[in-house]
Amino acid sequence: KIKKELNTSMLNLKSKKSYIHYCVIEFFRLFNVISIHPARIVQNDITYKDVFFPKGTEIAINLSTLLRDEEEFKKSDDFIPERWENKSIEKQHIVFGFGTQRCPSINFSPLVFKCLLHILFTKFEYKLNKNQYSDTRVPQWINGFKLDFE
Repeated sequence: KIKKELNTSMLNLKSKKSYIHYCVIEFFRLFNVISIHPARIVQNDITYKDVFFPKGTEIAINLSTLLRDEEEFKKSDDFIPERWENKSIEKQHIVFGFGTQRCPSINFSPLVFKCLLHILFTKFEYKLNKNQYSDTRVPQWINGFKLDFE
């Protein structure tokens, strides 16, 4: 699909509504190169899943875990660029964090990756080894951040 899109005369690497862009965003979702751990301060005493957090407690959020949430991303361990097709640009930006802690390269990084993919797919020839991966599941992922409170 990427090669087909790259061969069209209407390709715009700056576009955030192209298949190559969805591939880059999906890559960032699965393998974010920067470990983002935004922290928040609890404003009021709260209990979440039977764990008490007093006001003033600092909570670190592991964005990688949120980006693998099965409720938000069905088949979350699979590489499925199409999942971004009907999402707004703002929803795509979740892979760069949120709030004031959002990555400043939100527009630059995807463009760099798309330029790199453009060069690799237009200057070199690749053959897909259909026996290598039988589906879209990413074989390298081990969720070491999934914690349950008991």
